Amino acid sequence: MSSSKRTGTFRVKTPWSTGDSSVPESSGPQSFVFSLDHRPRATRASVPKVRSGCVTCKRRHVKCDEAKPACQRCLKWQGFCDGYKTAELAPPKDDRRRRRSSPSARSEKSDSGLPANFETLQLSDQFGVEENSSQESSQNSELDDHWETFYCDCWSSLASNLGGGWFSSPLFTQTIPQISQDEPAIRYAIMAIAALACSLSPNIVPADSSVGDANDYHYNAALTHYGQAIRLIRLQQEPNSASTLRVAVVACILFACFEILHGSHEAAVNHISFGSLMLSGQADVAQLKLEDEIMQVFERMEWSAWSIGLMTGTVQVPIEINSRFSPDDMPTKFSGLGEARRWWDAIQHWTLHFSQAMAGPTYADGDFLPGIKTMQSQCLGMLERWNSLFWPLYTTASSPRKGSSYYQATSLLLQSIVLHAYISSFGFQDHYALEQITSQFKEMVRLSGILLSNQTVFKGCSEVFTLDSGPTCSLFLAATKCLDPTVQAEATSFLTKYARRDGFWDSRAALGILGQDLSSSGEYSGSIDPALQYLDQ
Repeated sequence: MSSSKRTGTFRVKTPWSTGDSSVPESSGPQSFVFSLDHRPRATRASVPKVRSGCVTCKRRHVKCDEAKPACQRCLKWQGFCDGYKTAELAPPKDDRRRRRSSPSARSEKSDSGLPANFETLQLSDQFGVEENSSQESSQNSELDDHWETFYCDCWSSLASNLGGGWFSSPLFTQTIPQISQDEPAIRYAIMAIAALACSLSPNIVPADSSVGDANDYHYNAALTHYGQAIRLIRLQQEPNSASTLRVAVVACILFACFEILHGSHEAAVNHISFGSLMLSGQADVAQLKLEDEIMQVFERMEWSAWSIGLMTGTVQVPIEINSRFSPDDMPTKFSGLGEARRWWDAIQHWTLHFSQAMAGPTYADGDFLPGIKTMQSQCLGMLERWNSLFWPLYTTASSPRKGSSYYQATSLLLQSIVLHAYISSFGFQDHYALEQITSQFKEMVRLSGILLSNQTVFKGCSEVFTLDSGPTCSLFLAATKCLDPTVQAEATSFLTKYARRDGFWDSRAALGILGQDLSSSGEYSGSIDPALQYLDQ
């Protein structure tokens, strides 16, 4: 309109309007033209519009319930929430324009590794930064690429120890990163693990979801990526195809790793059970190298869960899932430490039958049940056969007493001693047998000290996190089951000096059970898993 003021026409039609010229003009239909200086803005709701909702609801143009740290409406809709953005973090508008127009601002990096225009990239879409949509999408893409690269680098550092740290872990260091290039669900899963590890740095202490820091960018990113990974797995197009099942099984390993790192042990056990069941349903599992590597990881995590008391009663995972590795097919000679480890994983898995039996009634008339003794004899026979094939490899690797081969052999020897002590003492229930295996407890502590002092840690952290059977279990058993006070004290000192997490085993939680109150000194902020109380019996 050319006029600076708006005009409006208001017509009133009276019942006596006839159009007759004899009727006065004022009594006919009247039209009034008037100016509107200020037209009141119509509201769409009875309450003013707020801008404190989450990013996802704002993008979808829906009402946010403003739950913290994640909007419940978003979680129900898509499984994750992009979180909230705080207006107080926004720099002044003039400063934002200066930073965007400065070439140096686009190239410089801050000390934290973030782009110098990180705040602008985070807040441009919410606080009125005057940019077109293509520039905003370019900046958001730049920020996403930065964090994806950052978390992938963190995963590379963390993955080297996930398999135990002594043997190579191609599944974690090579295969999973390669799969993540084509499978977004796997990529989001490894980013979630890396982000969670960063949020726990420098100490890999289990996160307490009830007191999670909503302002922690890494922690929120971990939950977001984890939800995205689960959502993508659920939305797979061909759920019954071989490739899709393979991705789902790999995702179960990563989900279990995330939950173990987060301290949610029951959820981790569920992922292990479901992944093993899916793997057991595939034909000729052991004939494919990738499936065989995946199966080894499940066997180690399952044994870790059993050893800590998280899987009691009936076996939740099929035991005979590997037809190629049966006790009768053990070779007469191991070609190397790698083959010895593969057969050790199988033997350790078979002994779950004995663990299951020890979880039920064991005594009758003051003695162990005959079936228990028969099963013990069979398990000890398998251990002795494996040990006779392994010992020549250990002797060769022990000269000199250094190098990767020596540490690999030492880790296998430590695990074999722990399992032999467990079986020979009927799950540490036979007091007389405990008196006879004091020397084995001493050897556990000695070998644990060798491994602890030579293992590298995740970049930026002071502790080790693995998914294998590490020294934590052996030290806890020596500190609680050995009858020699000297051995107990030495094992406790190692647990205190080398804080670490081996699968479900947490050295800090173990010390808490031993009476070393770390929570009062602020060194341990996580909660001791109730399953660990089983060990104190």
